[in-house]
Amino acid sequence: MNDQARPMRSDFDALVRLLRRRGIWIVLCTLVAGVAAVAWSSNRPKQYTATAGLLFQSSQVPDQLFGSTVVAPATDPNRTAATDVQLVGLHVVASLTASTLHSQLTPAAILGKIQVQGGGQSDVVNVSATDHSPQLAAMLANAFASQFVKFRRDADRASVDGALKVVDAQLAAPRTSPSQRSDLQSRATQLSILKQLQTGGVQLVQPAVTPTSPSSPQVRRDGALGAGLGILLGIVVALMMQRFDHRIRDLDELKEAYGLPLLGVIPKSRALDADTDGVALPRLEAEAFQMLRTALRYAKVDRDVRSVLVASASPSEGKSTIAWNLAVAAASASGGGDSRVLLIEADFHRPSLAAKHGLRPSPGLGDLIVEDLPLAKVVQSVPVSSGTAEQNPPILDVIPAGDASSNPAGLLQSAGAIEVLSMLTRLYGLVVIDTPPSAVIADAIPLMRRVGAVLLVGRLGVTRRDAVRRFTEQLGNVEARVIGFVANDVAIGAQGYGYRADYGAYAAERNGQQRESQEGKRSGRRSAVAGRSPVAGARSSRARDLDPAERDRD
Repeated sequence: MNDQARPMRSDFDALVRLLRRRGIWIVLCTLVAGVAAVAWSSNRPKQYTATAGLLFQSSQVPDQLFGSTVVAPATDPNRTAATDVQLVGLHVVASLTASTLHSQLTPAAILGKIQVQGGGQSDVVNVSATDHSPQLAAMLANAFASQFVKFRRDADRASVDGALKVVDAQLAAPRTSPSQRSDLQSRATQLSILKQLQTGGVQLVQPAVTPTSPSSPQVRRDGALGAGLGILLGIVVALMMQRFDHRIRDLDELKEAYGLPLLGVIPKSRALDADTDGVALPRLEAEAFQMLRTALRYAKVDRDVRSVLVASASPSEGKSTIAWNLAVAAASASGGGDSRVLLIEADFHRPSLAAKHGLRPSPGLGDLIVEDLPLAKVVQSVPVSSGTAEQNPPILDVIPAGDASSNPAGLLQSAGAIEVLSMLTRLYGLVVIDTPPSAVIADAIPLMRRVGAVLLVGRLGVTRRDAVRRFTEQLGNVEARVIGFVANDVAIGAQGYGYRADYGAYAAERNGQQRESQEGKRSGRRSAVAGRSPVAGARSSRARDLDPAERDRD
């Protein structure tokens, strides 16, 4: 039962997402079609409809003439009613009506204005006439109904006349006996009386009256029909847009596309769009990155995550912004020493950290790998704010991309890059690596097996389903250590995000503080013994003393 209900639930969820995502188009099409229908209906000329009622009755002429029914009566009332309706709509009746009205209306024009409708199981047939003049509509309905009554009456009288002529011929025959003559004379008298009594089996029971309100246009009805057609058109437009628009605009759809744990939700924010350096993010944005940091720290992995590579499938998904603010959140929560945080810019094609955050563009990672420079030459320290007034704010170490113009594609694949990454991972508590879009540029693919975890970034309205599909296949081929993904640019309140996200960040932070308080004591003891920054303890020539005073002199 559950297996059968799951596809139905999935289809229903997909429909709800479609309506939520494209609902504006459905509403727009409904409004446009409804307004257009109302405008069209309002500009149509007014038409008036008058209706006359005819009652059909069975003829008793054969019984009266011969004492028995000559023609078997119809046993199907529906067939009889259909026959009566066809008889009323005969062209000969329209011709008689045209000659009676003495107007310029032709029989064909009259039939175009007349509508004959049966009463179902009843013997009443309605004759309706429609015209822009209410008086003409009533006159036309009455004239047409009266001419049909006359037509039926004349037809029945013609039948009686035929019988009367036969009787008269027999009376005139010389061989008619006296007894036969007496009988024929009696029969002739009866036929004469019956001729005068014939009504044609139909009579006008409800004359048409002059209508006081138009029957058309019906603005409300036309508006409702237009709105209904607009809804159908809007659904078609929404389905077509969904078919040809590959961008993901829904958080649930992003989850389904990646098929990975959702580690963080970054809200839509002007502060983040303005490329701030994370020093004074608003509370909601800061809590979102603290929640992401906590989720990374306590994710269910079988290894200690000391390096995180931030990757995305396509450009403009906010990968560099998330990498920077994740590093800032981690640095503001670190205790220094072995827990210090390093941000590495590994995007040699479009480096942006230096320009956005006022850093020296070089020397950087490329120079560190190629020229074997000391860390003090390439590492730049940035004070970050944890949201409170501090005399000694936490420090975030940053290595910009630097110069890699010679071979940016092969630089990250070199043995030197692997050696540098291994060394920095040992020196720092957390290393965050910003990379180019991996589905477009494959520079960072070799590093994905060297880092502790890979964090994917998806941005609503930008990330494409086809790009995600290729990206996830690519990650599976290289056996990347993907830990989950973060959803970027999510509207506050979407899919339940909002208060629950704030509370989740608070709860996760509080649970993390209990573990950090214990680890902080051990870390403090190690820092006290070392008495210097993690870079100062490196034995490699790349990692000579990184004391702040010496760094300032460099």
